[in-house]
Amino acid sequence: MATTVDYWIVKLAATPLGTKTATTRSALSAYPNPTSTQLTLRGPLGTPYQLLNQLGQVVRTGQLSAQPLDVQALSAGLYLLRDQISGRTTKFVKE
Repeated sequence: MATTVDYWIVKLAATPLGTKTATTRSALSAYPNPTSTQLTLRGPLGTPYQLLNQLGQVVRTGQLSAQPLDVQALSAGLYLLRDQISGRTTKFVKE
C-alpha cells in the first residue's frame, strides 16, 4: 500500500522564495574489474584518490587523469579506490 506525504511551504516574507539545486558528486569508477595490468578510472579529472589494500593501508595516492593506472606491481587481491574529496570508495580486484 502506497503512503502519501504532504509538504507545506509557507512564505512569511515579501521577498521571493529561492531554491538551491542539489549537487551530487558521483563516485570514482574503475574498469575493467577484475584486472591484472591497467585500471581505467572515471570521474572528475584532478580528483585526488587513494588506493587502499585489504588492511586499509594506503598503497598509492594520485590525482585522476586521462591515463590508465598501472596496477601490475600490486599483489593479487581486493583493493579500494577512495575519492579523497567525497570519501566514497569503489572496490576492484587485482588478479
